[in-house]
Amino acid sequence: MTIILIEIVITLCYDCISDHAEFVFLASFICEGLLKMYGLGLQLYFQSSFNIFDCVVSNRSDSLFTG
Repeated sequence: MTIILIEIVITLCYDCISDHAEFVFLASFICEGLLKMYGLGLQLYFQSSFNIFDCVVSNRSDSLFTG
């Protein structure tokens, strides 16, 4: 019985921590993209296919996280 309660508590804590970690990493990833856009300028930023991919992934992740 005690082991089951401990596992439940660990699971709940893990869910809470993973939600916060997901938000922190997504926010840092979006900030990195915005700083890169500002530093390079939009035209130069979107010339790189990797930057376009980053932009699409971060926008998609943001819509999944907030929606």
